[in-house]
Amino acid sequence: MLVQVFVLNQVHLFGFVSPVVYLLFVYDYPTSQNRSVLLSIGFVFGIILDILTDSLAFNTLSLLIVTYFRPYILGFIFGIATEQKSFKFSDTTLIQRMSYLGLLVLIHQAVFFISEGMSSSNGWLITKKIITTSLVSFILMLLLLSLFSKQKK
Repeated sequence: MLVQVFVLNQVHLFGFVSPVVYLLFVYDYPTSQNRSVLLSIGFVFGIILDILTDSLAFNTLSLLIVTYFRPYILGFIFGIATEQKSFKFSDTTLIQRMSYLGLLVLIHQAVFFISEGMSSSNGWLITKKIITTSLVSFILMLLLLSLFSKQKK
C-alpha cells in the first residue's frame, strides 16, 4: 500500500493515469476465507489510502464495492461456487484469471472515477480515465503477478 501511495500515485502517464496495484490483495484473497474479513480489510485499506491521498473516500467506496461483489464476479468468471475449499486459481485458465483481474480493475476504476466526477458534463473525461487507467493498471498487475507467481513444474 505504501508503494501505491508514495510511488505509483506520483506517476502520471499521459498526464492523468496513475496505475493502481493495491487491488492485488482482493485478487489474491483466499476464496475459502471469511468474506466479512475481506470487506473489513477493504474498508481499512480504503480509509488509509483516502487519508494519505486526500481523496474524499473514493478509494474506500471503490474497494468496498469490489470486495462486496467479488463472489459474484468469481462465480461469473469461473462458473462455480468459489467458496469451496477445493477451489484453486492454479486450476483455472490464464484467460479466466486475466478476465477476473480485468473485471476487478474495471469495476474499481469505474466506481472511483464516476464518484470523483459526479457530473454528466465530464462524461468523456471520466470514460477516458476509466479506460486508460484500467488498461495501465491491468498490464502492471499482470506483470507483477507474472514476476511473483510460482512457476508450474
